[in-house]
Amino acid sequence: DYRRAAAVHTCVDDSFLEIGCDFGICTDRVRRVVTDVPGVPRWGKCGEDGAEVATTTTTTAAADDDGKAVVLGIDKSVESIDIANGRYPETLFSVEDALTKSGIRQLVNLCAEKLRHGRPTVVAVDINGNRELPAVLDCLRNLMTDPLSESLSSWECPRLIVVKSRTLYKELKMKTPF
Repeated sequence: DYRRAAAVHTCVDDSFLEIGCDFGICTDRVRRVVTDVPGVPRWGKCGEDGAEVATTTTTTAAADDDGKAVVLGIDKSVESIDIANGRYPETLFSVEDALTKSGIRQLVNLCAEKLRHGRPTVVAVDINGNRELPAVLDCLRNLMTDPLSESLSSWECPRLIVVKSRTLYKELKMKTPF
């Protein structure tokens, strides 16, 4: 399930962004997992070859030492964000549109200002599970490339992107033998 995948694969040292957070359930779940649950994996370099290994740690802060948020949920619906803010006051939410160039510009600036690392290292995308494939692909392209190269100089591709899309799943299933 989408929420479980987002929570299980986000480590303590990550910064998490959910695009299409709706009422904030997944975003807050990830916040709770990486801040309230002991033993969440923390990735780091170890050994002579510099290989990444997981260690465990305990943390309880929803923000890092600089006051930057660990998680951020965005949605283009004002009503959804109002509900999310009311339900989960410890989690950061914002009304943003990740499907337009101007919206991406605003999102990049918001992440630089509010999110740990100044960018997300893990992104979960739930822009309506039945949205047309071109919109899903545009969103992924915006996350993985430099569509606004002059303003995205510090934007790096996240280490993980979790996508909830029936259309993408069906397309991949037809083309890939599982």
